[in-house]
Amino acid sequence: MELSLDDRNGVRVVDLRGSFDSSSAAEVHRQIIQHVSTSENIIMDMTQVDYMSSAGIRTLLLLYRTFKNSGGEVILVGLSEEIKDVLSLTGFLEFFHVRRTLEVALEAIQ
Repeated sequence: MELSLDDRNGVRVVDLRGSFDSSSAAEVHRQIIQHVSTSENIIMDMTQVDYMSSAGIRTLLLLYRTFKNSGGEVILVGLSEEIKDVLSLTGFLEFFHVRRTLEVALEAIQ
């Protein structure tokens, strides 16, 4: 998995590419917690995530709890139908703000 961090109009954007699974989940979590203030809102652009395992879901939930407890939010962008379905079936989709595109997510935050 590739992860890049960007600042767009004062909002931190985490761009994820590849498989979000047990081999990448811990590093994704570490990078985000290390480089992003948990009291701010973040957008996780998952347009290029082709697979997410239970480890990826667990990481999303850990990030949700960490940011929510500090006054921030996690916005998910570009979820594939498959990933969206899995998050919906598990009941976890309702924890996140979900937007179709990065532009729509940025507009919603500002």
